[in-house]
Amino acid sequence: MPNAPCPILLFLGCANDCAQYKCPMPHAPHIMSNEITIQVNGETHSCSFQTSLPDLLQQLGFSPRLVVVEYNGEILHRQFWPETKVQTGDRLEVVTIVGGG
Repeated sequence: MPNAPCPILLFLGCANDCAQYKCPMPHAPHIMSNEITIQVNGETHSCSFQTSLPDLLQQLGFSPRLVVVEYNGEILHRQFWPETKVQTGDRLEVVTIVGGG
């Protein structure tokens, strides 16, 4: 078997050369950071791996009650927000609902 970087660690953003590991699961001790990079309204942001969508919205200063979210090109219904965990490379468009007359 050729020495190749571990695809799981590449996905998680590990900065180490992980070819020396044979099992894909015991990587957590040497992952450099649990920060991931995402795009929100065209701007790059970092957040923790496995951050839920409602938590991310609050961290970015949005009121979850007053926004609509497009998640990777699709409008994401509010009922799915709590179970949606952002991942590296996700693209979100957050539109604020404005009332008035």
